Amino acid sequence: MKNKMSLFLVLMLATGISQAAGDLKIGFVNVAKVLEKAPQAAKAKTRLEAEFSPRDKALVTQQKEIKNLEDKLGRDSAVG
Repeated sequence: MKNKMSLFLVLMLATGISQAAGDLKIGFVNVAKVLEKAPQAAKAKTRLEAEFSPRDKALVTQQKEIKNLEDKLGRDSAVG
């Protein structure tokens, strides 16, 4: 009797799972595309560019200065 009850429960469970799997839908979200097209992302990008633009300009200026100093050092060391 216990085996019949266990078999009955397993069959009911299997039937329920297969029926639920038939209604199951799986979705996919392309995060890059969502961020590209979202108006909030454009607003955030604009705000970040405005916030970090002065720092970026300062870094570019420093890079140019370092490059000039390296070139000068290379020229001076070649002479001496």
